[in-house]
Amino acid sequence: MPAARFSPTVALAALRRPPVRLAPPSRIIVPILALLVTAACAPSSVSEPELLGGFVAPRALHLAPDGRVVVADQGSGAGDGRVVAIDVDAGTREVLVTGLPSTLDSGQRYADLAGPSGAAVDAAGTICVAIGDGGGRPGFGMLRCSDGDDVDLRAYEREHNPDGLEVASNPYDVISDGAGGWFVSDAAANDVLHVAEDGAVRVALVVASLADLTGSDTQGVPTGLGLRPDGTLLVALLGGDPVGANGAYIVVPRLADGVMAIPQLGAALPAAIAVTADGAFDLVVSHTDGGGAGGIMRHASDGSVPPTTFAGDLAAPTGLVVLADGSVLVSRLGESALTRLDGPG
Repeated sequence: MPAARFSPTVALAALRRPPVRLAPPSRIIVPILALLVTAACAPSSVSEPELLGGFVAPRALHLAPDGRVVVADQGSGAGDGRVVAIDVDAGTREVLVTGLPSTLDSGQRYADLAGPSGAAVDAAGTICVAIGDGGGRPGFGMLRCSDGDDVDLRAYEREHNPDGLEVASNPYDVISDGAGGWFVSDAAANDVLHVAEDGAVRVALVVASLADLTGSDTQGVPTGLGLRPDGTLLVALLGGDPVGANGAYIVVPRLADGVMAIPQLGAALPAAIAVTADGAFDLVVSHTDGGGAGGIMRHASDGSVPPTTFAGDLAAPTGLVVLADGSVLVSRLGESALTRLDGPG
């Protein structure tokens, strides 16, 4: 689990106010033509074991607008991070981006490996990748996009941290906002950033404490992101220090209108969120460290029925998507292949 920033408690009620940090007057971007290499190969047909396997360290999963599954692969630590798209129905696989930063000396408290931990594609076909903390090395702590922009999130966090602290930035996941911009969860800074289409950055949410959700004053560490069909943003919150504290996830109907809390998930550590095609249910991955079993919890989006546990014996799941046929793909730590499960009914 990535390290979290120590900061004064910010109750969830405070998130109903406008963002406390404003975007800088100019974009924090640099060209990345030499750093982001889009693969030129056409999609190739493969068997299902080949389709779902062959990754090094798969992390977040997201559906592209065309229905393909976008996989962020952190690589081996040798600068070999990449983004892969798989079409489960057609049985085809395409490497979208290769040559992304990857290191085995991340400087994080809970993980040595760092690289692309989240990737997504928007309706225009732009690919954006969240590159995690690399111990201060160039190329890490970034949002990298195929349209030529490289947004230095680490520099932004340090410049606009209201506590005046020299904090690291550990981008964890990214998702399109549906309007040309992107949401990025920053696990080290305890916030969710919004990057506009023109590259301007602002803080959308600050979550320094889970006290109002779980009853324990532990840090909220934003990890996986999801988006319902109506544009509602979902944010998974691992419990920060003390390690192993209860986590939660929050629902943000509209950023200007504040936050609606979802009940805590017991001792679960939410790491990823996916939404059914009709938006009726959220599936929340519960990740566990130390060899314990994680699983998936199914929540009604309107709270009309109690949450149920689905696939409760998964070891260290880190990402998931719900396919058009209702089946679920899951990525897990230490596994080079994605796991396909029948849907939860």
